[in-house]
Amino acid sequence: MSNGGAYTKHIYAASQRIASKLGNEDGFGADPRRVEQAGGKKISDIQKDNIGARFSELGFTYTAPEKEKVEKDSTMDSEEEEKLIFFYHPDHLGSTSYVTDADGNIAQHIEYIPYGEVFVEERNNSFSTNYLFNAKELDNETGFYYYGARYLDPTGAMWLSVDPMWEKYAGMSPYNYCAGNPVKLVDPDGRENMIYLVDLQTEKKIDVQKLIESVNQAFESLGLETRMMLAPGGKDFDPEYMDNTDSYVAFGPLRQRKGTDVTFPLHDFICQKSPEWCEDYRNSWEGGKDVPEHSSLDLSGKKTPVIALDVTGIVDAASEYNTDAIGLATFLVLHGAGHNAGMGHPDRHKDGDFSSMLMNSGNWHIGNVKDNHVSLTDNFGLNPSHAGQTNFGYVKTMSNKFGRNKAQCNYYKNRKDKYKFYKLRF
Repeated sequence: MSNGGAYTKHIYAASQRIASKLGNEDGFGADPRRVEQAGGKKISDIQKDNIGARFSELGFTYTAPEKEKVEKDSTMDSEEEEKLIFFYHPDHLGSTSYVTDADGNIAQHIEYIPYGEVFVEERNNSFSTNYLFNAKELDNETGFYYYGARYLDPTGAMWLSVDPMWEKYAGMSPYNYCAGNPVKLVDPDGRENMIYLVDLQTEKKIDVQKLIESVNQAFESLGLETRMMLAPGGKDFDPEYMDNTDSYVAFGPLRQRKGTDVTFPLHDFICQKSPEWCEDYRNSWEGGKDVPEHSSLDLSGKKTPVIALDVTGIVDAASEYNTDAIGLATFLVLHGAGHNAGMGHPDRHKDGDFSSMLMNSGNWHIGNVKDNHVSLTDNFGLNPSHAGQTNFGYVKTMSNKFGRNKAQCNYYKNRKDKYKFYKLRF
């Protein structure tokens, strides 16, 4: 962030801001570490004293290690230590409690009223962070916190606009923050993405627990918080109790023969649970090894996001192309999740925003496997070493759609809330 020649560089570990570095066009200026300390004693010294006392109790003598000298390498302009760099120490809600400088000196101390209004603030120099409650930025002009999608009024203890997930909390105000429990709960922007796997297999051709583990590892390698879990209730799973941003995978054989009878478990389940998609799935998808996946693509947000996977087709395709069925199914889940998020096939539509190996059509992947004799897993771009490069568009779109919140299972809570709502209503 820049302001009139001065700048602030923020340093992150994943999505968590851990430090801020100050600078300007003329250099770093005065060293704030020379200012008298607000806390009286350095945190590092307190830690050394505590360690020394513990060593003494055990009958040992503690000698604090000396600070290692940083040797200059090709990536550094100087051997001099960074001076104007400040580290954040959050509480259980991610709120900034203490800010310390490079030596562990306390530069800022903040305490909050439950909904984020600053109760106490102490500092010993000109540096003051605006990233306070829940690590969100405080707008000094309005006194509101910016959460990316909307603003929180800490004085009024409410959102300034409707929570996009308000339908989950029937009977509560749509402006309510964290269900009235801000001391325990965090709601960064009201969005997250859980995928529920409904196992419709009668013959266990694919181990769903291994598939879930593989899918979650793939999402994690891409830096996404989307996760998959077994659907509560199994075949009795009801999509009505999903969050608006969640989806489900119907996982089983498209066709199943028993004697002379032929049934269609996937079609029947989807028609029962998501009738708005019944005609599309019955008329537009034949399954099999050539097209083992079919996913809903609905930009209106009014239909239930569904991913249908033909287990028989996946196993047959994996056998023909000499690849792992779990790996192929993993790709298909991520591919289907991309369709649910509004992505098409970039190799067909040449859409740069959706540029991703994960979203290329099955024909593209199979063609490359045949022509280049490469493995399907590498061809999908699921290799963590190059996932960020080959799937940048996928990660960007999924993050914009679902945010950066950890996936949560709210199925039972939503069912309970809707029961209460109907009970009160009738």
